Amino acid sequence: MSDIDERFWYKMQSQQHHRRNISGIYIFDKFPDEEKRSPTCIEDCQQTTRRRWIMERKDTEYAKQAITMIYDAFLKLCDYLRKEGCIENESFADLTDMANRAKEELGYNWALHELASHLDVACDKLIMLADTFGVVKGGEE
Repeated sequence: MSDIDERFWYKMQSQQHHRRNISGIYIFDKFPDEEKRSPTCIEDCQQTTRRRWIMERKDTEYAKQAITMIYDAFLKLCDYLRKEGCIENESFADLTDMANRAKEELGYNWALHELASHLDVACDKLIMLADTFGVVKGGEE
């Protein structure tokens, strides 16, 4: 297992939920140990909250726009990590290619439930990258 994989799995096991606040797409969510709902970036929300949010909109273009914004945040984070020397140029190229291909696939005719799954994947990729390197917006970590 690589050093990056080990750091990711340690972080995943050591925290139940975490507000990273990277994408800037805020919706309301309430975690089990909280008393009330609060604004939470979509990538930090529970999967059920994300799916309900996207399905309630009933608009595939809206869903595609949200997914594009998640991948744009992913690309900005990749660029930041490359400039900081955290990831090598080859890894940077692989990550950006993956994100750009995913964005291109949004041009297909997707059903809303398929886009909800696509949103989950995009959020999971952003979370994994951020958690692997301990990135939280606003200098919280």
